[in-house]
Amino acid sequence: MDLMSAAQLLGNVGEFVGAVAVVVTLAYLVVQIRQNTRSINSNNNHSVMGAFNHFNEVLATNTELTQLFYEGMSRPESLSEADRHRFWHLAALVMNIFRNLYYQFVEGTFPRDQWMVQAREARQLMNTPGIAYFRSVSSSFEPLFEYLEELPADEPNPLSDRFLSLGGNSAPVQ
Repeated sequence: MDLMSAAQLLGNVGEFVGAVAVVVTLAYLVVQIRQNTRSINSNNNHSVMGAFNHFNEVLATNTELTQLFYEGMSRPESLSEADRHRFWHLAALVMNIFRNLYYQFVEGTFPRDQWMVQAREARQLMNTPGIAYFRSVSSSFEPLFEYLEELPADEPNPLSDRFLSLGGNSAPVQ
């Protein structure tokens, strides 16, 4: 074998080794991206649960706010003007969580299967008199509400049914 043939052979071996290194690097990057995606999804889930838990804690630790929230959800027209403003802030607390999730979903950073669970709950809340009132005075949430209206109807509708079943009571159904 002459020097040119040996150089050609070494060049071919070098290209092969380089190609294998590229494939190994790409495989490594795929694994890292999947792990990173799982970590991001886990962090998103943790943040969502933390936000909902904060809202639940607000209601669980304050009987007056709990009564205000349930009365506002079932009969917002019965609230005084001051209480309607307070109710708006409580509704904004919970609807901001859904709006945040909606924007994450639209941007592709919140998984569709997880979003659909949350979207169904948001749609059920949207069907309550309280969130209907909230919607009428909160135009910045309209993209979320329009999206939710496009979803297929839920069966059954336990969240909105729960608030509608309150009737004359201002306390949560036991």
